[in-house]
Amino acid sequence: MPENSVPPRRTLLPRSTWVVGGLLVLLLVLCWFTSALPQFFVALSATVLLTGLYVLVTGRRSWAVLRGRKNGGIAVIASMALLIGGASWGVAAAGPSVTPAPTAAFTD
Repeated sequence: MPENSVPPRRTLLPRSTWVVGGLLVLLLVLCWFTSALPQFFVALSATVLLTGLYVLVTGRRSWAVLRGRKNGGIAVIASMALLIGGASWGVAAAGPSVTPAPTAAFTD
């Protein structure tokens, strides 16, 4: 390599992180604005669950730069907690599904 040449730049994150991460951020923001916040957390937990399962099963690095099965397992456990929290928050926020029956009108 000549003395005055510049070595090629090495990015810190792979291209797949930027592509998949950007698409997921876009979809999650759309989910947030088109539905309630609990559904956002459910969608986020599904994304983390699938990514964590991929790392856990294959042992390979994912788009989210999770390395190793241990980190994949941690992501799966965290996503399950987020899924349970988001789903229970959504059910609690929905309120009762039974509408009260109309009462009889009193006439004099």
